[in-house]
Amino acid sequence: IYHLAETFEDVLAPAYQTALPPLLDGMHDGGDVDTVMPAAPLQILKSAYLQAFQNAASHPFRLALKANDVYAWIPTSPVRLYYTSGDLDVTPQNSQVAYSYFSSHGANVLLLDPLPGADHSGGFFPCFLAGLAWFDSLK
Repeated sequence: IYHLAETFEDVLAPAYQTALPPLLDGMHDGGDVDTVMPAAPLQILKSAYLQAFQNAASHPFRLALKANDVYAWIPTSPVRLYYTSGDLDVTPQNSQVAYSYFSSHGANVLLLDPLPGADHSGGFFPCFLAGLAWFDSLK
């Protein structure tokens, strides 16, 4: 969609150039993709590509991510953003940026890390259960 590279090989580190692209055909689910993904997803990128992304505000990948921001709205009801500070799959900055935007625009929002330091798999259930408990308290 965004034409970030001519081929996967232009972006992917050699260890992922053959294993990952066949799984991105729309016929495989996230579990299939997870079997070849490293603990830190950024490791799938070539180091030169990652460095260019990290250092250039106008990098095409950065611009594509910006085009997909979904936090630029102002909640009118209370919101709680649950995250885990050790998550390498869904960066904690997602919640922190949304929190900053919402709160700077006057929204009633809390940023909560129910199990500090937990990674994605270790933090999923504590976040889910804390959110469920909050929703149940609103009944």
